[in-house]
Amino acid sequence: MLESVDINATVFGQFIVGFMILCGLVCFLTTRKRFELPMLLTFIGVLLAIIPPLGLIYMVVLLFMAQRRPVTTESV
Repeated sequence: MLESVDINATVFGQFIVGFMILCGLVCFLTTRKRFELPMLLTFIGVLLAIIPPLGLIYMVVLLFMAQRRPVTTESV
């Protein structure tokens, strides 16, 4: 017989909060030297981490985005 698996809401909530912290840390460490607005991108990552697949996709997108190129002023 198959038994139903109950998901405890407290454990699920703790998992989501822990994943939000982990996602925020990874997003911040990824964006702090690559982009000009690391706190905004970190905040977006933390919000998307409420739904774990979206948080994972966002972290992968941040990892594969091109680095910020330094602005060079060359005389003509």
